[in-house]
Amino acid sequence: MKSSSSSHSAVGDFIRGVMAVAKLTMLESHRQRLWWFVLIAMAGLLLIIPSLEAVSSESQLKLAVSAITGTIGFITTLVAVFVVIIAVRRDLETRCSFMLFSKPLPRSAYCVGRWLGTMITLGLAIILLSCAGAGAIRLQLGALPVPQHTLGPSAWQQLNHLGSTIDVRDDQERVTMAQPSGSGFVLQFRDLDPQNPRQFLLLKGMVRDFPGFTPFTWAPLQVTAQLPGGGISPPFDLSTDSPMGRVGAEGAALPDGQFALRHRAAERRDLNSDYVRLAIPQTAIAADGSLTLNVLRVESEAGIIFPRHSGIMVSTQGEPFIVDLLTAGLVNLAQAGVLASAALAFVIVSGVGTSLLGCLTLFFGGHAIEFVGDIAGSARTSELAKRLMDLIIPVVPDFGRFEVAANLAGLRSVSFGTIIDSWLYFGTWIVVFMAFAWTCLWRREL
Repeated sequence: MKSSSSSHSAVGDFIRGVMAVAKLTMLESHRQRLWWFVLIAMAGLLLIIPSLEAVSSESQLKLAVSAITGTIGFITTLVAVFVVIIAVRRDLETRCSFMLFSKPLPRSAYCVGRWLGTMITLGLAIILLSCAGAGAIRLQLGALPVPQHTLGPSAWQQLNHLGSTIDVRDDQERVTMAQPSGSGFVLQFRDLDPQNPRQFLLLKGMVRDFPGFTPFTWAPLQVTAQLPGGGISPPFDLSTDSPMGRVGAEGAALPDGQFALRHRAAERRDLNSDYVRLAIPQTAIAADGSLTLNVLRVESEAGIIFPRHSGIMVSTQGEPFIVDLLTAGLVNLAQAGVLASAALAFVIVSGVGTSLLGCLTLFFGGHAIEFVGDIAGSARTSELAKRLMDLIIPVVPDFGRFEVAANLAGLRSVSFGTIIDSWLYFGTWIVVFMAFAWTCLWRREL
């Protein structure tokens, strides 16, 4: 009975300590005037974004979304590092720790409380900046954009001009359409809503003709569906808001049932301007939400390459824009959680300057993972350098892993699953840094 009551008492002391230190951290961030950074950033978004100018409303929106996500990322990084470093270093240098740890405050509760208070502070800042950003875009464009959810095919099959099919390998990143007329792909989609009348098929590919890959090369295609009751549907019509696909060479209109697929590089992912948009008839979707499509070549010798994961998709209306901004902010919060835990560990064992340098090194190193990977894969890189890079890359958090800013700029909705994935991924580093911080604090004479 005594051991049970003592364990309950220890858990209670830990929880009370975490909440007390978290509350103290939030109050200190207010007293340190760090909220002025957030207020200045909000005012900047509301004043600058409505005055941004570009050649089109789509370009204006991209600039605005990039400014908002960049501001949120900058503020979360700044506050995450400075709140922890200033608070913890003051505790250690002013001997405030004598008073803190003379009470029933576990050192683990102190570490978790400082981190949790910083995360709550950052969460409030993200909410304020997201609301300011959404208001700025509404002032700029008169209405908030509508992001789109996208769903890729569950299975790809290549179809030759004789009607036979062959499965596309799962590890194949790009799929090339065969040359003869009548060849193409058979695509299967799942988990669609058979009652939703506003679902669209999006297509984007790299088209190569005799001049090569240029924005002016194109190829005529046709899309039909295998109906649930048997038979083939009429060719899909272009959506009224499709940004391209209506005309071919020299502005000539295409026959009914065909559309022009113009070349778009693989890195272009704007759902509003880089994809041909076709309306999907409700009769083509089975009651279980499945859809089988035939994407066919029509009288063209141009080379056509589709990126497997972004070349052909079904889109539906996503969450409201403010919800997507908050979702993207929570992904940024996971990244800031790594920096906050690293700052906590660094400041316990070193001074303010060294801690800031360590956090900046981690920040820039985490954003250079893709660049370092490209260098490691280069034929000009020595074998020793490749091995060193292969050892370094897995132990550095990849801050560019979740491209929420690019997705929002292209009006692609950020799924709630991305929040879970980001916290699971960055959580490993958070736990490691927090354990290191607790170990250093436990061994330190206070």
